[in-house]
Parts: sequence; C-alpha cells; structure tokens
Amino acid sequence: MLWFAERMAAFFLCYRRKDAPDVTGRIHDRVVARFGPTSVFRDVDSLPLGVDFRDHLNDALDRCAALLAVIGPRWEVARSDAGSPDYVHMEIEGGIRRGLPVFPILVLGAQMPKPESLPESIGSFAFLSAALVRSDPDFHSDVDKLLRALASTLENGDSSSDGVSLVLVSGPFKGRRYPLVKDRILIGRRPRCDVILSTPLVSSYHAEILTDGHGGHSCQDLRSTNGTHINGVRIPYGDSSVIADGDVVAFGEVEVRFRKINP
Repeated sequence: MLWFAERMAAFFLCYRRKDAPDVTGRIHDRVVARFGPTSVFRDVDSLPLGVDFRDHLNDALDRCAALLAVIGPRWEVARSDAGSPDYVHMEIEGGIRRGLPVFPILVLGAQMPKPESLPESIGSFAFLSAALVRSDPDFHSDVDKLLRALASTLENGDSSSDGVSLVLVSGPFKGRRYPLVKDRILIGRRPRCDVILSTPLVSSYHAEILTDGHGGHSCQDLRSTNGTHINGVRIPYGDSSVIADGDVVAFGEVEVRFRKINP
C-alpha cells in the first residue's frame, strides 16, 4: 500500500456495538452527509469478506485523517469477552501512535474514562478534550459544532500539540503531528513502531529518535534500505546525528519536521 495514495476514508469511527449503536449511527450519517459517502470507515459496514480484519483495520488507520471515538455510558463495561483482545483500545492506540487527531465524543450522558481504567498505552486518551453530543433537541446543534472541528482538521491538520514532535511536511496528511513522549521513539512500517509510516520506501524498523537525558535529541538510522536524511544529508548507514528544532528529517520519501517547543 502506498502511504501517499488516496485516502480510504477521512475519519475512522471507533465505538462499542453494545454501548451506543443508535446514536453512533446518527453521528455517522451526519458526518457522511457533510463529507461524502466514503468519508467514514466503520467496521460494521466497511470490512470486506475474507480479509484479515486486523490488517484491514491497520490499513484503514493508515489512510484516515482522524479517529472519532464514541463513548456511551456502557463504554467501559461493554467490552469483548474476557480474554479476548479489546479492539476498541487497539484502535485508539493505533490512532495515537500514528499521530492522528483523536476526538472523544460523549453521548447519552457518558463521562470520559479515568486514566487508571485504561491500558498504559492509551492513558493519555483520558485527558483529551471531548465533544459533547446530547440527545434531542440538542443533537443537531452539538453535531454541527463537531463537524466544524472535523472540517478544520481536514483543512489545517492538527497543530494543537506542544512539546517535542514530528510534523509531516508533505503528502495528503501534511500537518499531521506525532508527539514524541518517550526517550526512544521507533519509526517504521511495523505496527509495533511508535510512529508508523506505511509506505514501501520506509523500512520495517527504519530509524529512531533518542533523547540524551539533557534535552538534546538525535536520530539514528537502523540500517534502513532507503536511508535517513537530515536537511538533505544522509545519516551514515546505521549511524546517528544530532537533530534540532526545525530540521527536516526524511525516512525514505516521507519528510517530517522536528519541532521542539519549550513550554
């Protein structure tokens, strides 16, 4: 799959079928009416027969511009059977690791989950600002506000994150921001990478961004096939180079700008 290919859908709709399916369907219909019939990926009607749904969900996340997580009053209890993977948590984690804007949408009087009730990998989800979508007669005015926020995301990208991050500087997702919240950030195609760039010219494990403990950062090439470049200069094969605020780093053909915004 080409990372710069046309998007499958603008928005990935994430929800629990045993939580709030009816209001999720109404939100889905409003988003489709605003952005077009192929603008939303929803697993109940977007999964082709005979495919590995895990691969298809990862592919959908790669091509989406934002993740919409609908949270109803049974969101925390209406999980999969005990011992089964929690695919909603996996979808949210996949969105966060890809640097997607994630929009929690609270419906039917629900509240945001507590961070201690979430896996560590998505603990930050509990602190995101949520959109409130109330029942009638407020439903349409609340969704109108949500649609304006989604339209702004498509037009301008997500620029709300401060701190250390990588920002895509080209392609259909120009402006997408990947916050760097760990001392070691793995970059590549594989799902276990912290920053996932799904293009054939990016190696499975292409490079990593390292923090030196004193506020400095470096980029190390992991013996990638197509190389890692900083401001047009290739890092020696398997070696590392210091990076600073404003540097453009290229992993294969994917270019990102390293941003370091001091609070």
